[in-house]
Amino acid sequence: MRWCEVEALNETLGAEKIAKNGGYYRISKEDETVFQLSFSKTGPCGESLYQPLIKLRREGDRAIPYYLLDVAAQPMNYLQRNSASDAQALDQSFTELIDRFYCELPVSPVTAKPESQQ
Repeated sequence: MRWCEVEALNETLGAEKIAKNGGYYRISKEDETVFQLSFSKTGPCGESLYQPLIKLRREGDRAIPYYLLDVAAQPMNYLQRNSASDAQALDQSFTELIDRFYCELPVSPVTAKPESQQ
């Protein structure tokens, strides 16, 4: 995914959690080179149970997933981009999560703008 697409998605959705289908979608900017995307549900003590949380870092004009935490997976899943197999699993999980964002939220994958503005 291009970095500008992630920035456009962040601009469109903002940093607030968006409730949809029993959980919360969120994109947030950690710093100028890192974004977090997550789907979470609320745990019994009010905590966020990430299903998953994926961090993206900027490499040139690309957004590269480099960290994954999924506390709902059995066993819990934690990955960093340390090997080819980890990179493949991160890329697959990111594709699945971003597809969920585009299917569940009122944004388009082409421009990450609200569909009503296209």
